Amino acid sequence: MELHVLPILTFLSIVLVVSQAAVPPEIYWKNELPNTEMPKVIKDSLPKYEYMDDKGTAVNVGKGGVHVNTGGAKQGGGGTTVNVGPHTGVGVNTHKPNGGHTDVNVGPKGGVGVHTGKPGGGHTDVNVGPKHGVGVNTGKPGKGGAHVGVGKGGVVVKGPKKKPIYVGVKPGPNPFNYDYAASEAQLHDDPTRALFFLEKDMKVGQSMKLHFSKSTNDATFLPREEANSLPFSSDKTPAILREFAV
Repeated sequence: MELHVLPILTFLSIVLVVSQAAVPPEIYWKNELPNTEMPKVIKDSLPKYEYMDDKGTAVNVGKGGVHVNTGGAKQGGGGTTVNVGPHTGVGVNTHKPNGGHTDVNVGPKGGVGVHTGKPGGGHTDVNVGPKHGVGVNTGKPGKGGAHVGVGKGGVVVKGPKKKPIYVGVKPGPNPFNYDYAASEAQLHDDPTRALFFLEKDMKVGQSMKLHFSKSTNDATFLPREEANSLPFSSDKTPAILREFAV
């Protein structure tokens, strides 16, 4: 049987316009021609299937995967968009009426990315990669943010300027806790002063801020009983100097 592609394609287009796409073309073809398989050239020319309910939720299924969009996202309000593709993985975006949103992306080859956007411009990023460990970034508008990286090399934490950094490594109950730079209570107006030295910083020309306790001239005396019990006196000074060849 000879198949005339152009007349059939024209007929389907007219039917789709008249019926306003009441049913998908594939279903209409099967209903009208149950014993004839739809040719590939016609199938590729048909519009992709789309479903929309009365609440404004649209679902599109095509070669590129699945796309879901709730109506609120189209009108600038709240809404959720979900995309699933064979090459792009999974993407989820939640739109909020006040401008905030949350993005979740799962890559086809592993890895997860989460981005929470806040109305004031701040955000929190969390990235989990199959080979790069875990990264967390809390960005605040005009103030920088904290960065945490966990990988094969250990844990790296960076904070905004003039703010103390607390790092805790907890394989057990609270071991390896320390503060890099002092807290406000320790140094009052300058928490950027270092409390300990790192080997990489001990080099010529390196400068750092240190904190020294205030010295006093108050002398401390031992009780008479303890002073008399010490095996030392000024009379034995020459013998002590000779012992140490001084």
